[in-house]
Amino acid sequence: MFRTTALALSSLLVAVALAGCSGGEEPGGAGDQPAESTGAADEQPTEAAAELVAWADAFCAAPGALPEDLELPFYAAARNVPATEDDREQLVDGLAAVSEGLDDALAAIDGLPAAPTAEAEAAVEQYRADMETNRTNFAQYLELAPAYPTEQLEDMYFLAGVDTMNLPYPLMMAETYLTEPELSEAAASAASC
Repeated sequence: MFRTTALALSSLLVAVALAGCSGGEEPGGAGDQPAESTGAADEQPTEAAAELVAWADAFCAAPGALPEDLELPFYAAARNVPATEDDREQLVDGLAAVSEGLDDALAAIDGLPAAPTAEAEAAVEQYRADMETNRTNFAQYLELAPAYPTEQLEDMYFLAGVDTMNLPYPLMMAETYLTEPELSEAAASAASC
């Protein structure tokens, strides 16, 4: 009971204090004059800006085609036990999963709507080039893994794990590829970025 009364009294005091701070001005009085409008801030986003935001949203979502937890098979190197021949199959399977995921991510980029600006097209091309480089690296790992010396499998696990952890993911797309001011602004409004 005491706590409820104290809370009600505190709320009343805050309300009275706030009313006193307003100086009794009527809404719309001299203190409530709207700032001069520049026109630009009042305009709704243009169709081109909305198109760029929609494109940025789709662009940032493209790495979502990569399965989550691709790096898990490569944690075998972190167990502080030397890799053995029994670990080879897990390594090959992990590399194959990453390679397949990279193919899917490249297909997702190919399915994007046309880039609405030259800067957006440059971002797509840079992302595509990075993904092609990753795909080439993992194809090499996959080619080497079946015959790689057993005593060095741990090294391949480590390298493949690091490369997998450095693959793009949706939340890093804006800071990595959408750095031009217009693209950065669009990314700030895009849910996937």
